[in-house]
Amino acid sequence: MVPGAITLTTDWNWSSVFMGNIREYWLQNKIMYLLQELTHQIPPFNTVYAAYTVKASYNGFPQNSVHIIGVSPWIGSKNPRVLLVRYENHWFIGYECAPFYSIFDQPSIEIWELPFFNVAFPELELMIKPAIQLLSTGNPETVGKFITNPVLSSVLPEKADNLMYLSILYIDVYGNIVTNCTKQQFYEFVGDRKFEIMVGRPKYIIRKISDGYDRKPGDLFALFNAMDYLEIGIINYRLDISFGINPQTKINIKIV
Repeated sequence: MVPGAITLTTDWNWSSVFMGNIREYWLQNKIMYLLQELTHQIPPFNTVYAAYTVKASYNGFPQNSVHIIGVSPWIGSKNPRVLLVRYENHWFIGYECAPFYSIFDQPSIEIWELPFFNVAFPELELMIKPAIQLLSTGNPETVGKFITNPVLSSVLPEKADNLMYLSILYIDVYGNIVTNCTKQQFYEFVGDRKFEIMVGRPKYIIRKISDGYDRKPGDLFALFNAMDYLEIGIINYRLDISFGINPQTKINIKIV
């Protein structure tokens, strides 16, 4: 069996000294498991970006890998729970919040609460060390307490009459935006009716879903990406800059 890896996603920035501390810990303790840093460029406290990044990446790693999201959902004194989740033969460790739960498409997941204590380096003490122990023992009961009947929240589109309100999960390097609407959610709402996707201010309108990116420069498009999320962009231009879009912008779908 291929041993599981440990992936790490944070908002530290690549120049952070924390990365050197982690690598030093790996070498000094002769950790046998592969450490793969997915990115440290998540915008500070942006758990939505972090969750989307991990969701897009985890299936490329061996089963039984542990995927750590070291991005806190809060600024302040309230401490969210640190959770361990088993899903599709992978393990996930992160702070409890709706974006973290949105990684998991099915409610059939198992959850353990990991011990929490005040510490200067929570990603190492509360997440990485339990991940190493989990891979060593294969037993989640050695690192946390099982949660029965967990209450899950998620980042879902909102609906009101003939409107669906979407949030932005991710803005890629080309300025394309990825929304929280999946292909299934889109067609369950739209069906065979005519629709308008309204983007930016003033509202620019898209009335069809494209099959791919093969369009003329300057064309506004909407398609379902490789993860089946609704993606919107402009060929050869940055949609976010051109339309003044930021992660808090709402995208609307209207039935006409």
